[in-house]
Amino acid sequence: MHVQAEARKINFIGLLTNLLSVLTPREKDVLERRHGLLREAKRKETLENIGHDYNVTRERVRQIERDGIGKLHQQSGTAAVVQELTHIEETVKKFLKKYGGVMQEDHLLDNLIDFYGLSASNLSNEEVNHHKRSLAFVISHLLAEKFERVDGLDEYHPTWKLNETPWQLVEDVIAQLVSLIDSHGRPVSIDELLTKLKSHEFYSKLNTRMGTAAEMQKDMMDLDEAILSYLRTSKKIKKNLYNQVGLAHWSTITPK
Repeated sequence: MHVQAEARKINFIGLLTNLLSVLTPREKDVLERRHGLLREAKRKETLENIGHDYNVTRERVRQIERDGIGKLHQQSGTAAVVQELTHIEETVKKFLKKYGGVMQEDHLLDNLIDFYGLSASNLSNEEVNHHKRSLAFVISHLLAEKFERVDGLDEYHPTWKLNETPWQLVEDVIAQLVSLIDSHGRPVSIDELLTKLKSHEFYSKLNTRMGTAAEMQKDMMDLDEAILSYLRTSKKIKKNLYNQVGLAHWSTITPK
């Protein structure tokens, strides 16, 4: 199943540059540095580091950041920007529905970058990553009310989900996958893992649970892809060099 939408090009760097132009130079600088929005950025800068450069406190930097984002929300209400944001929102929603309402952040961003044709363009890796960071900012701060970002959990990677998709679904799937892998006692291929899962009653019940979840449309969802999407969110399960999955603490998965 493919995500059905008009894959027109959106210049995420240009979109964000246009939005940032309404800010004061200091607000723009703080947002760009705090969120890694400069082309050459390798990482996000800390409040302390930026505060030191401006000779202000961490709280003052945080206030400048909040003020800047508030102005961006006002600017995002203009007609041209609304059209772009609406298209991005609809596309994010379609991908999430395909993958069971939940996608690990990098998985979502990579799919969107591919969908909008940026990874296939004659762009350097640095430029593609710049677009990716710009897109991440747009989703996190201008579409934040449309979706839910799950972060700060020890056993999960940063993840995006539909607001009404219950996180309990993810926890139940991961628990079942961990149990199957653990009982196998060694790394398994993805195909083996899915075959094992399909032999359990849990699989058929999961299909029903996902299909009836709020905001989910069963005809848009690929159950196996949804299960693998959930798997990507977990820190308990990792792939080895042979593309097999196992428990992260196994030496065959994470050599000491």
